[in-house]
Amino acid sequence: MNLPKISIVIPSFNQARYLGTAIESVLSQDYSDFELVVIDGGSSDGSREIIQHYAHQLTFWVSEPDKGQSSAINKGFANCTGDLITFLSSDDFYLPGAFFFVAEQWNKHPDCGAIVGGFKHVDENSHLSPTVNPPRLPHPSPLDLTLIAPEDWRLHQVSTFYSKNALDQVGRFVREDLLYVMDRELLFRVVKNFRIVLDERAYAAFRRHPESKTMSNAIPFGEEFGRLYLETPATDKHEKKQQERRAQFFRAKGYLSIAKYNPDLQESLAAIFTAVCIYPRYLLTKNYWVSFARRILKGPN
Repeated sequence: MNLPKISIVIPSFNQARYLGTAIESVLSQDYSDFELVVIDGGSSDGSREIIQHYAHQLTFWVSEPDKGQSSAINKGFANCTGDLITFLSSDDFYLPGAFFFVAEQWNKHPDCGAIVGGFKHVDENSHLSPTVNPPRLPHPSPLDLTLIAPEDWRLHQVSTFYSKNALDQVGRFVREDLLYVMDRELLFRVVKNFRIVLDERAYAAFRRHPESKTMSNAIPFGEEFGRLYLETPATDKHEKKQQERRAQFFRAKGYLSIAKYNPDLQESLAAIFTAVCIYPRYLLTKNYWVSFARRILKGPN
């Protein structure tokens, strides 16, 4: 089997607790043709020492103040030369065999824009869920994800590998004005222009913990995701209405996330009602009622 060169960028800032695991998950793949780039934002928690421990196995690394995660990703992309290029958040990690799964798909579909595998959840104490969350699309790409119902597709960054050719055509960068959904915006660009190969096998583990951006900043995350939908050009009024509806969905979803994890009952219920005000259709979904029931049963803090 022809092994494509795989480039991995790990952007990190004060994630010493998890950084070594992320790096080890790349180095332990037993895959011969890869490069690992680590871009640290000048951490003060011991991350630099961890990176220096692995320095002889890294293609490039730096630890210096930067403009945030998006800037770090772009700095890393600029140092990548692989056939396949991606980035891995420093609190996530790859599962054994992932790179060989990617190479297998690449050999079958060398003209694809990206290869996306399944993923598992892992908690802050590294307890790995046995459940595989497979990728899905309602029909083959190219397609405009801003016009697809959120429940009809799942392509997770942690298990996404982009072809160099696709990135060089749509732009090998993430938008630095985006703090939370820079990965989604890049994905939208690639899916709109290229075929995406889906693999149900688990490639990686996505960590859920209180300090992660998706959990600790659920409301601004939802707001930014909504903005992404609203600013995407539409060909007619019907498409624009669809995008507006998706934007409302993600804005409301941010409040539902707060409702689910906020220990204060009053604040949690207020978040639930805010979600419904933004997106009344939530009243018709199981997700809304499950969140509501769980919060009531949990009771006050």
